[in-house]
Amino acid sequence: MVKNFCGKTDVGLKRNNNQDCFGICEINDDAVLMVVCDGMGGAAGGSEASTLACDVFTEHVRENFAASDCKSKLLLEAQMKANEAVCEKAEKVSGLDGMGTTIVAALYDGKKYTCLWVGDSRIYALTKGAIKQISHDHSFVQALVDSGNITSEEAKTHPNRNIITKAIGTMKDIEGDVCEFPDSELDGILLCSDGLCGYVEEERICDICNNEDDACKCVEKLVSAANAAGGSDNITVIVHKKK
Repeated sequence: MVKNFCGKTDVGLKRNNNQDCFGICEINDDAVLMVVCDGMGGAAGGSEASTLACDVFTEHVRENFAASDCKSKLLLEAQMKANEAVCEKAEKVSGLDGMGTTIVAALYDGKKYTCLWVGDSRIYALTKGAIKQISHDHSFVQALVDSGNITSEEAKTHPNRNIITKAIGTMKDIEGDVCEFPDSELDGILLCSDGLCGYVEEERICDICNNEDDACKCVEKLVSAANAAGGSDNITVIVHKKK
């Protein structure tokens, strides 16, 4: 497999600290795991939650990849381990109570993409000339959209658009959503925190992803676009492209 993947996190232009975290783990010559977490719960808590969740999740997948017959189950197990770790640390360490994090993950094994998400960070499928959101936001406004109370356009400016309904570390029993896509259906994949998708229109994201073959240059342009749109949040992006 030609390795064409890259990730970057950026504090943005308005925040004093970065509560996002990402990880890219090459498991073997064919498999790569990509993870993005967006922390919450104050400067210290958000950073601690996102870093811990990312590390625990990645380690579980790496250690159990070879023995796993079901990659969806493997990602769910890793997510549950990450949730336990964040909950336990929040209980034990003073000042970390209430911390949590979103998580999005994509495991590419050379044959398919297996994806998992909790919260409102996003996963997009990349195809020639288009992008499609794979993940479905666990958020207050998405629930309103799903119930028909507001439109997708209204959701973009809703005053409660930052409220999420699921997050790692916020309760003992959290289970993310998972899905799989055969290798043949996608040209690549994009994972991001809402510092990108909350400020840059999907059409612009699509243009950048489809006009830049190099994953690292694509990531740089996406982060720059988010900062050009105001940089009001931390920005984290991972792009994986097949060749």
